[in-house]
Amino acid sequence: MKTFPSFGVRVIVSALFSLMLAGSAFSQADTGKPSIAVVPFAESGKANYGGAELTDLLIKELAASGKFVVADRAKSVAIAPEVVKSLAGTIDKAVASDIGQTTGAKFLVLGTVTEYTERQKSSLYGMKNYEGTVRFSLRVVDAATADILMSQTFEKRGVSMGEGKAMTSSFGSKAMQDAISKSLKDAVAALVKKLASGTTATD
Repeated sequence: MKTFPSFGVRVIVSALFSLMLAGSAFSQADTGKPSIAVVPFAESGKANYGGAELTDLLIKELAASGKFVVADRAKSVAIAPEVVKSLAGTIDKAVASDIGQTTGAKFLVLGTVTEYTERQKSSLYGMKNYEGTVRFSLRVVDAATADILMSQTFEKRGVSMGEGKAMTSSFGSKAMQDAISKSLKDAVAALVKKLASGTTATD
């Protein structure tokens, strides 16, 4: 049975391995886009829920914008709840750095939902009217330094007229969906503007 010389095999394997590394390096090349991770939203005030919903939707919106390299959702939502809670106050540099390393992100987006409510305003001839309100604050933190680069609050309301239960989704009435959509759109626009320009802002 004919066999290849061991030296020839080593050369072939080495060449293939080099090509694999080159391909990997190319696929991981710097795209020039900011790398960003959305830390699971905290909840307070009038918001007893909504944090998980807004976290997931913001990740999707940021990825869809094409302006960022967005950390994998699984890495973001795996951050321990007690760590998320600790970030509501002063940002600890070691914690920010650890999250940055875990998610591979240069910038961290920290959110707190303070209102996520909907209510039936009136009923006329059996038709229901709803009002949805979404309010949340966002902070952008440099993962390496824990410096706060941006702090801004977003609030939107939505109203739907003559809406029945069949017209609702897992996010609530159309009024609620409208409030969510508008507030997230504003948030993504603000993140794109601030991070792309390199400026900082607080309010």
